[in-house]
Amino acid sequence: MKFLKENSYDIVRLYINQIGITIFSLLLYFPVLDLKNETTSARLTVVISIFATLFLLALIYTASWEWGAKDKIKIDGGRMEPFRAKGFILGLTANSLNFLLGAVSVISAAICLGGGNALRGVEQVSTIILTMTNSMYIGILELAFSPLAENEALYAFLKALGFFILPMLTVLAAHVGYTLGSKDIRIVAPKRTKK
Repeated sequence: MKFLKENSYDIVRLYINQIGITIFSLLLYFPVLDLKNETTSARLTVVISIFATLFLLALIYTASWEWGAKDKIKIDGGRMEPFRAKGFILGLTANSLNFLLGAVSVISAAICLGGGNALRGVEQVSTIILTMTNSMYIGILELAFSPLAENEALYAFLKALGFFILPMLTVLAAHVGYTLGSKDIRIVAPKRTKK
């Protein structure tokens, strides 16, 4: 609880980044859905999805790098103990709702895949919520699983599994960003200004 209290702003910032990219990707998808050519529409959906996902990862990485760099100053000054998993835990906490909904969706889709339709409604509702809150992944999942769309139960299960697994990318981006920031390692060196 202490960790959550001390880092609540950072966790909320990560979640707001995700919501922002979700809205951004939805706004990009809507014009594509109106295209008459299905092949072009499908390709653009994949491009939008990859772009939005990479943009989200860059935002998460940058924010986490800054937190790591700030903590490095405290660690070097002896005001804080190193906490190597902090970025990972921040990312995991910010995605806890995604993982919870993903787990519900995966379990209910697995039961439906096994022949039980008792949880079909639960699977559909959780998938709709995941689609709306993680729209940046729609094109990637369509690309990966659309050949299996004829088997509705298998397609729903694999899509649910994708919605459960893909948020782990943001957790890893947060972890890598924080770790590199806490060691003052930059992927891209800043431009030096002439004096």
